[in-house]
Amino acid sequence: RLDNRLFFQLLDVFFKLILFATWRPVIIQGAEYLPRNAAIFVGNHQSSLDIPVMGSLCNGFPHVWLVLAYYVDSPVLGFFIRRMFIPVD
Repeated sequence: RLDNRLFFQLLDVFFKLILFATWRPVIIQGAEYLPRNAAIFVGNHQSSLDIPVMGSLCNGFPHVWLVLAYYVDSPVLGFFIRRMFIPVD
């Protein structure tokens, strides 16, 4: 599942387009200190832009998200959830 680099590159472009479309400046301080190996990022959901910001930090590198199992049955979201998410109850 995680070896589809093209999928993650397209998703990275999608995240960056969302951030660009907000017309809000997004400044990420300390990005040079992010680990290049395996890491766990935890968002505090203070904004609806948390997911695009955290996704764009991955720069197209394969990654996994945790998501509520409720969303797996969604027709559109379910497509993406089955490819890069771990559903949790």
